Amino acid sequence: MLQPKRWLDEIVDVLEVLGGQASLRDIYRRIEDRGIMNIHRTYQASIRRTIESYSSDCDAFYGKEDLFYSVEGKGKGIWGLRKILNEEERSSFKTNISNTIREQELEG
Repeated sequence: MLQPKRWLDEIVDVLEVLGGQASLRDIYRRIEDRGIMNIHRTYQASIRRTIESYSSDCDAFYGKEDLFYSVEGKGKGIWGLRKILNEEERSSFKTNISNTIREQELEG
């Protein structure tokens, strides 16, 4: 069935609306509620396959765009957008960068 847009684009849009991370159940529900995509018998499998194909956390990763990450680890069904970091992750990232720079300065 021809879709009005790529599953990838719809999933990214939905995750942005949901604050950057959500369970698969919430992703499915929001996609259904939005009414943009043609919902078919195997649409949930299409969503999972798309997420897994664009996540280096998965064995099915295509190796190109790494857009999604498994928030709570493999098999938990909670996915996030790599480009959206919450405040704690942003703080942790900045701390890690600062520590790395400090270590390099001490070594150099």
